[in-house]
Amino acid sequence: MSTPQPSARLARAITDALAPAYLVMGILLIVGRHSTGDWAGLGWGLLATLFCGGIPASVRSP
Repeated sequence: MSTPQPSARLARAITDALAPAYLVMGILLIVGRHSTGDWAGLGWGLLATLFCGGIPASVRSP
């Protein structure tokens, strides 16, 4: 097996970074922060991120 081309590695990194699960978790944090107008909303965003992204990402299918 050969080493992938630099362009293939870059494409893979971009694809992984922009995966829907990561985007949803980031959006939940942003919405939580801006929903209350102060930093208390960030806690709600973290809680939502945990349940919507963190826990499902930690469960692996057999």
